[in-house]
Amino acid sequence: MKGKNIFFIASVSILIPATGRLGYGIILLIGLISINYFSSLLYIAFRKCDVGSFETPLQIFTTIALTIIFKECVRYYSPILSFNLHFSFYLVCFSSFLFTSQTKIEEGAYAVYLFSVLKQSILFSFFALFFFSLREYVAYASLSLPITQGLKIIPIPAVHLFNGSFLWSSTAFALVLMAIILIVVSAFQKKKAKG
Repeated sequence: MKGKNIFFIASVSILIPATGRLGYGIILLIGLISINYFSSLLYIAFRKCDVGSFETPLQIFTTIALTIIFKECVRYYSPILSFNLHFSFYLVCFSSFLFTSQTKIEEGAYAVYLFSVLKQSILFSFFALFFFSLREYVAYASLSLPITQGLKIIPIPAVHLFNGSFLWSSTAFALVLMAIILIVVSAFQKKKAKG
């Protein structure tokens, strides 16, 4: 699977169903990077141990286990955040498995593989932070940060169009916003490639 396809599927699986608050997005992205890192290390260990046909089941098991551990860490930090993000943690699990299992790993080039997974994860996280920030601003005229009590809401002045309408916070708007961003990015890449 090509890097662009991984990026697209991970984007859709995390960004569309997740709530439109930046604070929740930050937690999910911390989880994604952390789980990707430790999953990659374990994947490398499986390769070195030559587990054969057990490799994929072990990857799935460890990714799920790491997701559960991260979920418990979030629950310890803030039960409110953990409760509100309950389903979204499993979206992170799916995306993490995509990043680690579909990224090509050459025999012996383990450092390159680990760097590639982390690079994709960080690039995706920057994109996701922009997406979550824009979505929350348009929907609620605010930005939020995760705290132990839940979210700290920071109001931001907005034009009248962005008045917290339910439309802006819906999944349908998230799909439209994602499509617009992907069209702009694709057009920019084509223009850059031509000249």
